[in-house]
Amino acid sequence: MKELKEFLETSYTAYQAVENAERFLVKRGFSPLAEGKPWQLRAGGRYYVTRNRSALIAFTVGNSEGGFKVVASHTDSPCLKLKENPVTETEKFKKLNTEPYGGGIWYSFFDRPLLLAGRVIRERNGALCAENYVSPFPVVIPSLAVHMQRDVNEKFAPNPQVDLLPLLGLGEIDFSDLLGNPVSFDLYAVPAEKPFTSGAHGEFLSSPRVDNLTSVYASLESLPDEAQSGICVAACLDNEEIGSRTRQGAGSDFLKNTLERIERAFPPSEPPRKVRSDQPCRSRGRRRDQRARGRGVYDRRALLRRR
Repeated sequence: MKELKEFLETSYTAYQAVENAERFLVKRGFSPLAEGKPWQLRAGGRYYVTRNRSALIAFTVGNSEGGFKVVASHTDSPCLKLKENPVTETEKFKKLNTEPYGGGIWYSFFDRPLLLAGRVIRERNGALCAENYVSPFPVVIPSLAVHMQRDVNEKFAPNPQVDLLPLLGLGEIDFSDLLGNPVSFDLYAVPAEKPFTSGAHGEFLSSPRVDNLTSVYASLESLPDEAQSGICVAACLDNEEIGSRTRQGAGSDFLKNTLERIERAFPPSEPPRKVRSDQPCRSRGRRRDQRARGRGVYDRRALLRRR
């Protein structure tokens, strides 16, 4: 339970989820692969490959006769995505310019600590480098006092473009400087609370991102420690919250290509090929030859007798 809680707490976005998944797999003896390089797979091996650093497929190699055994999950969760123009201003208040990502319960984002998390792109030695980022400070979307919205307990329908903008601060704020002046970013405002258990016996687990990261963790945990019959695959894909139709989502070729590469490395054993004759036999061995052809095997002894 402790490892699961840590995974849920620190997997703020799909980028951190894959980073944590890699750490989990390496500790258990899995070897990394790269899509753009040749794969040298061996029977009994344990491997994983990533795409966009936000989707991951891990697998263990048993015998190919057992087929593929695939479990799938997604690494992304509902949150507020930061727009390219990241800061907006209302009077003296600076707010983060966000939009909903995925199917969130948006009223639950009010009055709770949020962190900025995701990925930033930096320039180092003339090259662009991607690195994960988590803000050292929280932000909040405050609710209005009840006397300013008398019907709040009767209806509450926040306007995402107006009401779901976290407060960043007061006065002049250089947002790029806050991030360390990156070239670009892909950042989200995400819940920052720690997971906790509740109930008289601690039987309930409450946490941000509990759907679907519990499935990600369970699928990785389910991969066998020793090679079993078949090839066990855990596919942890991105962007399910927005339809999966990205190059790292379930609608992409990531899983298909990975399974095909594994299959090419370990083709199933083929039965002996049957040699057939298309010409009738005109010899004393004709009947035996015909009976043999009926079984799908050409009788070489009939050929020798013909000669």
